[in-house]
Amino acid sequence: MAAMDAKSEAFFRAIREASREQESAIMADIQQYKAQQLAEARALADKKYEEYVSAAVAGFALEDGIEAEQRAAELKKEVIAVRTDITKSVFDDVHKKLEAFTGTPDYRELLLESAKKMAAFCGNAPITIYLREQDLPFADTIRAVSPTISVSADNTIGLGGLYGVCEEKAVRLNDLLETRLAAQKDWFYEHSGLSL
Repeated sequence: MAAMDAKSEAFFRAIREASREQESAIMADIQQYKAQQLAEARALADKKYEEYVSAAVAGFALEDGIEAEQRAAELKKEVIAVRTDITKSVFDDVHKKLEAFTGTPDYRELLLESAKKMAAFCGNAPITIYLREQDLPFADTIRAVSPTISVSADNTIGLGGLYGVCEEKAVRLNDLLETRLAAQKDWFYEHSGLSL
C-alpha cells in the first residue's frame, strides 16, 4: 500500500505540477492578452486624442478666422467712416471757398472764358447759356462774347458757373462749379491716400 500511496502521491504531484505549468501558461497568456489589449486601448486613446485635438484646433482656427473677418469688416467700416468724414470736411471747405470765389472779379472772368469756349465750339450755331439768377448781372458781358449767345437763368444751378445748350449740334456743354467739384472727388480718392 505504501507503494500505491507513493504512486498516487507522485501522480497527484505530477498533476499539480502540470496544473501549475498550465496555470502559469494561462497566466502568461492572460498577462500577454492584457498587455496587448492595454496597448491597443492606448493606441486607440492616442488616436482619439489626436482627432479631438485636431478638431478642437480646427474649431479654434475657424472661430479665430471668423473673429478676424468680423474685426476686419469692423475696421473697414471705421476706415470708410473716417474717409467719408475727411472727404466731407475737405469738400465742405472747398465748397465754401468756391462760394466766396463767386463774389470775386476772377469769377466773372471764369464765366467769360467758359462762354467764349462754348461759343467757339458751337461756331455759328445759336447757344443758350444758363446762369444762376444771382449771376444774371453778367448776362450783357456774356452776350457780348458772340451774337449767337442768349442768356437765361436756371435755379437748379447751385454753386455757380454756367452751362450751354446748342440745340443745332444737340449738345449740352457743362462748366458748372458743382460739376468741377464732383469730378475732383474721384481725383481726391485716387491721390489722397484714403482709398480702400
